[in-house]
Amino acid sequence: MRDRVEAALEDLRPYIRGHGGDVELVSVKDGVVTVRLTGACVGCPAASATLRDGVEAYLFDRVPEVREVRAVGAAEPAPGPATADLRREHREALDVLRALDEAAAALPASGPIPAAIGAAIDRAADFLATALPLHFRREDDVLFPALDLPRESGPLAQMAYEHDVLAALCGRDFPAARAALAGPAGGAPEKIRAFRRVVSDLGFVLREHIAKEDHVLFPLADRQLPPDVASELAAKMLSIREARWPSA
Repeated sequence: MRDRVEAALEDLRPYIRGHGGDVELVSVKDGVVTVRLTGACVGCPAASATLRDGVEAYLFDRVPEVREVRAVGAAEPAPGPATADLRREHREALDVLRALDEAAAALPASGPIPAAIGAAIDRAADFLATALPLHFRREDDVLFPALDLPRESGPLAQMAYEHDVLAALCGRDFPAARAALAGPAGGAPEKIRAFRRVVSDLGFVLREHIAKEDHVLFPLADRQLPPDVASELAAKMLSIREARWPSA
């Protein structure tokens, strides 16, 4: 995995060096990549955007096992109370995606599904069917309406659209592909390939969605919301304890 991360960073270096900076790989451990931004990136106000929107987004796409990117010495403001739990839930979702990717990759080309792989898929399915719609409902019903942003265009409209896309993937496509694996022809090569395609599509869309919220929308929310309002919103979000996908 380290070799693939290094290769991806090498692809990014010409762009970063073109702006007077550079990036060094420090470590790769348990899906967490630590880098060091150097040169003009040190102290640059745009360094956080370079890390999050450039390095992290590219690594998520090139190396699906990556779940987080950190920068040595990067000092970022602590998340506000309205987004702290949502960010934590994002980390959980990335862990689930990583486990699901591993399970899909370990599926045999044909034949019965090993029990351990089936159990891993079941755990991911439970998260996608319960925790993820709950997370989206907290955003849609509590956080988004509190922001001074239009709902019909811009970031909120894009997030709402992506929620709909993910609802279709998690509430319809993934359950159907999983059920096909459990059917009489579950071990058929075409069923396994179809399941892997759905897992790949789901992982790509959800990782991109999380990156946009973590690095664009949530920082904006933390700047906009006064501490007392943010704490109120956090309590409201925690009071929402159940949600289902529209198709469920």
